[in-house]
Order: sequence, then C-alpha cells, then structure tokens
Amino acid sequence: MLSSRRMLPIILTIFTGFIGFSLPFPVFSHLFLAVDSTFLPPEIAFDERKILLGLALALYPLGQVLSAPGWGRYSDRRGRKPALTVSLIVASTGMALVAFGVFSNHLWAVLVGRLISGLGEGNMAIAQAMASNDGRDHEAGNFAALSIAMNAGWIIGPLLGGFLGDPTATPFSSPALPFILAVVMYLLNVVVVLVFVEERPRLPPGIDKPQALKMTQVLRQPNMLAVLTLTLLAFWSVYTLFSYLPPYLVQVFASTTADIGMYCALLSVPLIIAGLLTSALSRMLDIKNLTALALLLIASGLLWLTNAKSIAGLILPVSIVAFGIVFIEVTSAQLVARLATSQDKGELMGIYRSVVVIAEVVATLAAGYLAGVDAVTPFIVASMMAIFSLFFLRQLPREEQAPTCEANESCG
Repeated sequence: MLSSRRMLPIILTIFTGFIGFSLPFPVFSHLFLAVDSTFLPPEIAFDERKILLGLALALYPLGQVLSAPGWGRYSDRRGRKPALTVSLIVASTGMALVAFGVFSNHLWAVLVGRLISGLGEGNMAIAQAMASNDGRDHEAGNFAALSIAMNAGWIIGPLLGGFLGDPTATPFSSPALPFILAVVMYLLNVVVVLVFVEERPRLPPGIDKPQALKMTQVLRQPNMLAVLTLTLLAFWSVYTLFSYLPPYLVQVFASTTADIGMYCALLSVPLIIAGLLTSALSRMLDIKNLTALALLLIASGLLWLTNAKSIAGLILPVSIVAFGIVFIEVTSAQLVARLATSQDKGELMGIYRSVVVIAEVVATLAAGYLAGVDAVTPFIVASMMAIFSLFFLRQLPREEQAPTCEANESCG
C-alpha cells in the first residue's frame, strides 16, 4: 500500500468529494419535496418538484463528466499537486454558491453551484491514478482504501446534511449550515494537498509530453469497450440506490430529514465492512469472479428491497447491495488501471470517472422519471442493468498472473 504520507491527501480528497456528493440528499429531498418547505414556490406541482430535485442532484455528476478527463490529463502533464489544489478550490467555490442559494431560497444559485462543485470534483480521477501507481500486488488494497473513504464520506455526508440541515434537530441547525461546513472541509483538503503531495519530477529534456487521448483511441484498446460498458451499467445500479433511496424513504415511509440522515448512515456500515474485507477476498478470487459476485449481490439486493414493507425490512437487502457496491468500485477501477500506461494513467482514469458519473447522471434522471410509474420501478430497472452487465464481463479474458520481481529481472 502507498505510504501513509502519500495516502493521506488521496484518501481525504475522495472522502471530501463523497461528502460533497451525498450531503445534499437529505437536505434537498426535504427542500424540494416536503409539503412544509418554502424553498420552492407553492404553485410548483409535485411532479415538477421531483424533476427539479433530479436536476439538482444530477448537475454535480454532470460537472464531473465534463471535467474528469481534463483534470487527469492536466495532472499527467503538470503534476498531481497543482491539479488537486486548483480543483479543490473550484469545488469549494461551487459549494459556497449552493450554501448561498439554500440560505436565500435562490434555485439558480443551487443549480449553478452544484455544477461548479462537480467540475471541481472531477479530481477523483487524479486520486485514483495516484493510488494505482504502486503495482498489481497493492492495487486491490489501495483501491479498497479509497472505497472505504468513499463510503465513509457517504456516512458522514447524510449525517451532516440530516442533522445540521434540520432546524428541529439542534438549536443551531439550518439547511445552509452543512454546505458552509463542506466549504471549510474543502479548504482544509487544499492545505493537506499542499503539505503532503510531492511534486512530480518534470520530464527530462527531449522527451515529449503525452498527447491527449481521443475516445476512438481508448475504445480501440483491447477489452476497453467492454470494461467501460460494464462500468456504465453497473454504476447505473449503484447510483440508483445512492440517489433514489432518500426520496424513496420520503415518498413511501414519510421519513424526516434527520431520519434519512441516520438511516443512510446506519446502512453504510456494511459498506465499510466490505471495504475492510475486499483486499483479502481479492486474493481468493480473480477480478472477473469478484466482479461477477459484486453484480449478483447488487441485482439480488435491489430486487429484494422492493418487497420491504417497513424501514427495518430494508436493512438486510440494502446491506447485500452495499457489499456488491464496494466490490465493483474496486474491481472496475482495477480493470481500467491495468489497461493504462504510466504516461496516460491519469487521463484514462479520468475517462473511467466520466463513465462512472455518466451512470450517476443517467441513474438519477431515470429514477426520477421511473418513480412516476411506481415507487419501486427504479430499483427493478437498476437490478436489470446489473444482470445485463454480466454479459460484458464475459467478453473479458481471464486474468493472467503478473510476473513477480523475483522471477522477472526487468521489474527493477
């Protein structure tokens, strides 16, 4: 695994980014959908409110789609430190605008701020590229650590949003407070990056900088189209759960903002447990088998939760999905990293992140639309996407054992 000094800014960047992703869920669900909310004018119909909620949630990943390859390419050329620093400043600016919009009931500020925050959070590609630079023997452990950071952010985000954003939860809570705190966290992340990330040595004279990859080049690489398609479908399933569960709790069980925050946090415990088990499990199963297990867990858990008659009945099926989520987060990143060279790893991981967040956008918008058919329809469709992605997994060859340094003198 990477040294603790190098790992700290990587983990913190992922952790902060997923707080920025998940923090608005309980707050926005109440602001947009609750009958006592004054954020939107009362004449806006409930169906329109659901569409606006989906848009507010989707603009963040849309920003990531647009920016992730660019941040990865910039970090390949100029170094990880300046790219991370600038991107975090952009993300904090967007979050500050969201806080202003929530405080002043300005929908435009919330929407623009979410887009700007997402543009900054394309930096997750940089963190993943840094984590993959430690050889195959440590890949699973490094990506598992990032998965733990992602899911810890998923725990803290709803808690901050749920309790600090609910005026009835504490005397000082307000809907804008979680976003103000998020700005402070982004700025602290900048300080950690400046202190702990080492500048990458410049390329020696006479060596050309890597050229920007074209999507046609990427898709011509062996197995890349199958990996990216699998990633798109699998993360459609993942983000259906992440983005639609809070609105589902509001619609079906009439949950409050604080209830949503606590429930999402409690259900995130299996995400952390799965992250701790992933490294050991990856030594027992190859990438294809672990990916297949992940997809089957996601599909079966999503179908099971549609039959839950109470909030308590959701705990076990969502826990099953949680294990599948962690496994697919690790294995999909590994599959892409092994198709990259050291010169284009940042940009290729950026393209991977773009596909992930395209899935996030599609899942968020589709869930809002499909919920109009029936409250459980988004979960049923997401389960079908996980099953369908198994077809693309079958297109990949079995993993070959990488040579060890003892058996291959060229390793040194």
